[in-house]
Amino acid sequence: MNTQEMKMREAFPYFAGISLAYGALFAFCFYRNLFGNTFFLYTAGTVLALALFLKKLKLRMKKVLFPLFSAVLLCGAAVCITDSALLQWGSWFCVILLLLAAMLEQFRGNFCGNVSGWLCNACRLFGSTFRCAALPVRETVDCLEKRREKAEGDRGSAKYILAGFAAAAAAMCLILPLLFSSDLVFGSLIKRFLEDLITRFSDVIGVLLSALAGSLLLYGFFSASCRAGGENGRETAGVRHRALTGIVFAAVIAAVYLLYAGVQVVYLFAGAGKLPEGVTYSEYARTGFWQLAVVAVLNVVLVMVCSRIFEKQTALQVFLLLICLCTFVMTASAAYRMVLYVEAYQLTFLRLLVFWLLGTAAVLMAGVTAAIFRDSFPLVRCMLLTAVCSYLVFAMIRPDYLVAAYNIEHTETLTEEDFSYLLRLSLDAAPAVAEISEKNTFAGNDSTLQAEVRWELHNYFQRILAVCRGKDFRQINYSTVLAAQAAEKYLSTHDPVLG
Repeated sequence: MNTQEMKMREAFPYFAGISLAYGALFAFCFYRNLFGNTFFLYTAGTVLALALFLKKLKLRMKKVLFPLFSAVLLCGAAVCITDSALLQWGSWFCVILLLLAAMLEQFRGNFCGNVSGWLCNACRLFGSTFRCAALPVRETVDCLEKRREKAEGDRGSAKYILAGFAAAAAAMCLILPLLFSSDLVFGSLIKRFLEDLITRFSDVIGVLLSALAGSLLLYGFFSASCRAGGENGRETAGVRHRALTGIVFAAVIAAVYLLYAGVQVVYLFAGAGKLPEGVTYSEYARTGFWQLAVVAVLNVVLVMVCSRIFEKQTALQVFLLLICLCTFVMTASAAYRMVLYVEAYQLTFLRLLVFWLLGTAAVLMAGVTAAIFRDSFPLVRCMLLTAVCSYLVFAMIRPDYLVAAYNIEHTETLTEEDFSYLLRLSLDAAPAVAEISEKNTFAGNDSTLQAEVRWELHNYFQRILAVCRGKDFRQINYSTVLAAQAAEKYLSTHDPVLG
């Protein structure tokens, strides 16, 4: 047990009190409500609790914690403006990742270490959180044991108080049935009270369990962080293998990539080459972006691993640099192909995600390129902050709304398949969908199909209103408010029969 853990044990009532208050907040935010507007309140409460814990241990927060905690709050805000489940879960994942990074930096100071070592420490801290979650129970037992002798008199009084309650309960078993039968109003009131109590019993248990889970997780997380700070030493550099193996490997990969990059420049960007017989330029340009996106991401990992496990030599650095430069060409090729594909087949959430992934991979590759030539480059910090900031931008632009707005704006006549896809998007897309009939961009000249679309839109917005009105104040967010407003406006101005 290190110094910080000893201090936590000595000040256990303080840490336990903050944890219990946090548990109450956790239950309020998350009981039957994973992604409402209270998610921001949860992130703010988490940051505040950790700051109070550090202050109690007389530890000054490191400067890097301020941008990390700010990013945690931004992730909380991102959840409050979207109804997309994928983005909401992504925000929660980012919050966990940022909190792990903050505590590792505070207690271990290895934020700028190697990526693999940092990931191992992050996973270890995450697992230790659940192991340390049982510590408050043991500490509570120890604390009560220490106070047992001092509270002997109160303990004796408690016996008599409990005996009184037990006797009253036994008497009520006889008295209450008589009172029920003597007065119908009294019996009806007590009956309704008991029925309501039984109905709400599961909610009471659920809230208490949620609060307990939040309390234990906070205490366990901070205890695990203190324990991680007592582990000896930073990550060692490890044994590097002979550079010759890496040079041969990187040279072969670079040669293939150079040939591929040349093909992209000649055939795709310049359009100067002769394509295989039977293949049109549009067909050639609109294929292969998925494969290129995967290769671009794999190259980030490949270069990072090679620069880490092999001895540093100029030849190896040159070949890795060539791989990085070719990756930029591949990224541009995949993005260009995707642009052509979207122009032909419209935009979807997945296609927009590819654009985001390619942009993020390009920035990450730039950081990896810098790390090839500079050992002191803070690669972990660069990769983490780039990924989180990039994700926050993607989440806050509300992709489903952009997809719906783009497709409606750039399509004169939506097909049944296009229309069906728009209605399957999250509530973020509702304000854009409300503009479909206004722009007359659906169904073409088929009057039967137009009537079907009007009814589908009418039912779609009625479902939105029902969903939004069924949410309590904890569950609503910016997206649901906009969706409800769009639904009310549409239903008030459009008749399902006349349009």
